[in-house]
Amino acid sequence: IQDDDRPLDLPPGFTVGGTVSGLEGTGLVLTEVTTGRELTPGNGDFAFDYRFPSGTDYEVRVASQPVGPIQVCTAARATGTIADADVTDVAVTCVTPAAGEGLDPTFGGGGRVTTGLPGGAAAMALQADGKIVLVGGLRMARYGADGGLDASFGTGGVVDLVFSGGVLDQGLGVAIQPDGRIVVVGVTSVGGQDDFAVNRYLAGGALDTSFGGDGKVATDFSGSVDRARAVLVQPDGRIVVAGHAATVTPLGGDNDFAVARYTSAGVLDAGFGTGGRVTIDIGGRTDLAAAAALQPDGRILVAGRVADGGGDDPDIGLVRLAANGTRDASFGTQGVVRTDFGSWDEATGIALQSDGRIVVATQTQVGASFLVAAARYGTGGALELGFGDGGLATATFSSGNDVARAVAVQPDGRIVVAGQSSNLAVPDFAIARFDTTGALDGSFDGDGMLAVDFFGSFDGAACVALQPDGKIIAAGFARNGTATGLGMVRLLPGS
Repeated sequence: IQDDDRPLDLPPGFTVGGTVSGLEGTGLVLTEVTTGRELTPGNGDFAFDYRFPSGTDYEVRVASQPVGPIQVCTAARATGTIADADVTDVAVTCVTPAAGEGLDPTFGGGGRVTTGLPGGAAAMALQADGKIVLVGGLRMARYGADGGLDASFGTGGVVDLVFSGGVLDQGLGVAIQPDGRIVVVGVTSVGGQDDFAVNRYLAGGALDTSFGGDGKVATDFSGSVDRARAVLVQPDGRIVVAGHAATVTPLGGDNDFAVARYTSAGVLDAGFGTGGRVTIDIGGRTDLAAAAALQPDGRILVAGRVADGGGDDPDIGLVRLAANGTRDASFGTQGVVRTDFGSWDEATGIALQSDGRIVVATQTQVGASFLVAAARYGTGGALELGFGDGGLATATFSSGNDVARAVAVQPDGRIVVAGQSSNLAVPDFAIARFDTTGALDGSFDGDGMLAVDFFGSFDGAACVALQPDGKIIAAGFARNGTATGLGMVRLLPGS
């Protein structure tokens, strides 16, 4: 047998490349979209390891921006068609954004942290020792006071969350017990339906098998979709979890606020509501709780979005429960407050002042746009009309739709609201601070508003917390090239 195969005469090919300049950090990744080829260049010349036939279209993008320091790299002359010659003029230029005036330079990289949670953070809790616990998706991460991942926690500072269901589960809330154990809540899909998910972890990140037998508890309300969004730990060790629960009706799902309470062993507390569970119908078919707070006297506040139906503009909904789960008749109307500022309104966060007044972060539409906003209520649930404008304090970051997602109250009564500034093409973290009257606090970044960008793309804060020294931590997501990851900042408190 004679082998007479000969190499094929392939058409000549040409490379695509260019130069990188200004690169200081590490982790820059470029991709050529039509082939999916990637490379990690340094400063100077680069070329992809593929030869393109003449007449082929090409496109170069930044797939991942550098960190250490965080930089924003852009590609010029990045698209075109091969024309019988190598492409050598793609110009990738990297710049290091100026450190924001309000960012804490001792935290992460110039006040920003972007590692540990792919997809970003949904919830945050601060430990007594200053460490920061974040939860998002199916991961939990713990950070030291300097913003670095805590190697003593889980694996390299990260714990994979395993609830009672599967890959569609997710963590949405977190709280720290006085003994350092960590309670994570969210949603778990069990038998084809979504239930409250409640896990407890030891301080080192291992599941606490003294809770529910294996560290995991799933709770169903009415055989339909249930989702836990917030968790509170009572001084006696009992755990309160709030969210929403749906009931199947001939017209579809009917969602109500839902609260469950567990003993420290992970068993539903029979002394709370009915068998440890409470549901509250406020607006009708679409009542979705987003946040909760525990009063010093043991009463429980739950806040969220309420509407008669899915197609109706929602209102702010507040409920206060007595310690046994019954509605507190001294609050609003039989334990319920519903606030309509005129268009779309929903509560996204809640915090208590030292005098017992209630502050709610709101996603509120004013005119044609949504604004970062907060509303304040008296201890009995009455809207404080002298706060801000008719009870609503607002901050306008952009001409688009800004979003409020979380709120915290300083010991001096000033109010910090975190969320997202639309900026139309590239949303940023948005943090506003109001004084006790609801006016923007000019001692915070000059005008009471601070926007923080990470990689020149989509960013948004989902949670906020205050350190004992007054510094402000906000966390959420930051888009880095083609992937979404963690965004976390620590801000100096100002005067």
